[in-house]
Amino acid sequence: MAFVKKHINLLIALAFSAWGLYLRYVTLRNRAFEGDDLYQYNCMAGDFKPFWLFQKFGDFSSFPGEYVLNYFPVHWFGPNKWGLAIPHILVTIAGFFLLYALCRRYVQSWVGYAVAFGIFALNTNLVFHSFEFRPYAVLPVLALSSLWLAHRYADQGGYKSRAEAFWSGLLIVVIVNYHIYGIALFALPLLYAAVVHFLRLRKLPPVLPILPVSIVALGIWAYYASYNHFGAVHNSFQPAMETFLYIPNPMEKPVGFLKAVFANLIGFRAGYILLVSLIIAPLTAAGKRAEQLLFFGILVVLPILLILYADIKSQYWFIQRQFIWVMPFFAILLGSQWDTICRFKPPRS
Repeated sequence: MAFVKKHINLLIALAFSAWGLYLRYVTLRNRAFEGDDLYQYNCMAGDFKPFWLFQKFGDFSSFPGEYVLNYFPVHWFGPNKWGLAIPHILVTIAGFFLLYALCRRYVQSWVGYAVAFGIFALNTNLVFHSFEFRPYAVLPVLALSSLWLAHRYADQGGYKSRAEAFWSGLLIVVIVNYHIYGIALFALPLLYAAVVHFLRLRKLPPVLPILPVSIVALGIWAYYASYNHFGAVHNSFQPAMETFLYIPNPMEKPVGFLKAVFANLIGFRAGYILLVSLIIAPLTAAGKRAEQLLFFGILVVLPILLILYADIKSQYWFIQRQFIWVMPFFAILLGSQWDTICRFKPPRS
């Protein structure tokens, strides 16, 4: 019993992780290899494609992340969904480890761990996309990687060694150039970590150590994005779509829009009750109130608004898979909020 009490947070994380991975396994088992998965496979099959030139990899963003990650599985396993899923399975497992590492920063109580891991493990959007043969399987893990890197960089005031600078820089280049969302995946967590660092210490993290790799990563991103007119999808690959076909127009149905967005961020009906922390936590968070509000604004609201703007501009669907990488952030936010609620002690009169 003492062992369970001492390691309760880790045990909760492992239990939800195991259940979440099982749900993802069942989803892939029951899912035919067809549609967009098969389309991406057909785009990747065949002779080696010089990914530094314009190619169609199965995703309209024109970025090569999926092709580089899955090149060998495509040629080793052919259209076998289990063989092709191996890279995404490994990446998903890494995502649970990253979530635990981040929860150690944001959460103290077992309740916070249960909420964060429960949302991450049970969210039906994450379950559906985690093992699929599309970039949406990887984006949530890249988001967690970026937030972890940003905090590490800010806390240390730079890099401790050349080796750390090299490997961190390489991961930054991968994050930025895996998909067209890469800039947001990299910049928004860095912005949040920098603002929190400033609030705590009244100074910003150093800019120079991260500046060279940022310039390189953004330059490569601009090169790939130019192939698709920097996101103007309808001008290059496909006709215009009805942006609000799946999620209501916020100008016409603001309540319906908010309900759809928050329902997808939670991802399962039983978890909707957890949303009350958005109202209660600001009343109990005390010293964490500002940080939680900044987290919500920078890592949840802002990316969704940017995606919405891009979809309106490019006349593409605004659909939940596009902000799937925001869902891990939302899980951490609610975990942190429920942690502060459960540990709140009202002042004595």
